Amino acid sequence: MKNMYAKAWICVGVMMLGIVILMSSLAFLGNKVMMNICLVLGAIAFLAGIILNFVIVRCPHCGSHIGRVYGSRCPHCGEEYSRKKRDKTTGTTSRSFVPVYLIRFFKMRAQG
Repeated sequence: MKNMYAKAWICVGVMMLGIVILMSSLAFLGNKVMMNICLVLGAIAFLAGIILNFVIVRCPHCGSHIGRVYGSRCPHCGEEYSRKKRDKTTGTTSRSFVPVYLIRFFKMRAQG
């Protein structure tokens, strides 16, 4: 999986699952065995999400842990997470926020 945001959200999902399991232990206040099982399973799932974050949310170029994913570049090495082919006329990638036709329009207006 190359998308850093998807990797980060998978980790958050696993941690949230752990929290839900931990909270479900409140439903078993009368049954100590089930309550302890839910507590242990919830803690394991939450810790698995944290460990998974440290393992899979890494820069594909330098291998350092990214932490929170902001932007499309690694904060350590400055490389883009996913290298896409750049459009030769605009110099942008296909993930650009500005539509390509607007960039071409303004470049043509500036030239003549």
